[in-house]
Amino acid sequence: MRLFVAIELDDNARQAVALEQRRLVRALGDVAGDWRFVQPVHLHVTLVFLGEVEDAKAQAIVEAMRPQIDRPAYTMAVGGVGMFPRHGVARVLWLNLAEGLEQTLDVHARVQARLEALGVARDERPPAPHLTLARRRRGRGRPRLAPASSGGVLTRWQVDRVNLVESRLSPEGPTYRTLATACLLSA
Repeated sequence: MRLFVAIELDDNARQAVALEQRRLVRALGDVAGDWRFVQPVHLHVTLVFLGEVEDAKAQAIVEAMRPQIDRPAYTMAVGGVGMFPRHGVARVLWLNLAEGLEQTLDVHARVQARLEALGVARDERPPAPHLTLARRRRGRGRPRLAPASSGGVLTRWQVDRVNLVESRLSPEGPTYRTLATACLLSA
């Protein structure tokens, strides 16, 4: 099964990001059809992408992701549209973490340690937490986008848990199912 560990958005944050996605569609104009925007229900900040995992190992990961994480809940904020890769043809539009980056990196390290204890290899790339807005389907070049009118912070929400999620891909798009939740300490 295909797995990842993520921070979910609350309903207000999902609505704010969905509005920003609509603004970006308008800003992209004629090339908006080159992009597939993430459905608001699927918006999340990925902490660790595990990829395909055998069922036996997946069950051990589910169990490892149930205990509480010894880290206080915190506020996360996103804002500022970016593109991956930073140079060349853009393939991903994303929102930067405007607040909560240090705490998110700490939670990432704690989750990674749990996974490494099960023999899951660490990703060699340094973590770059972000919220993916859209992926390019076709087209070339880098779109010109005006900055969001929100002045740097688009939305904030309380991070009080992380979820282990199964992702099933299909031509209609992914479907997600939460397999385990690890709560953070109450603030």
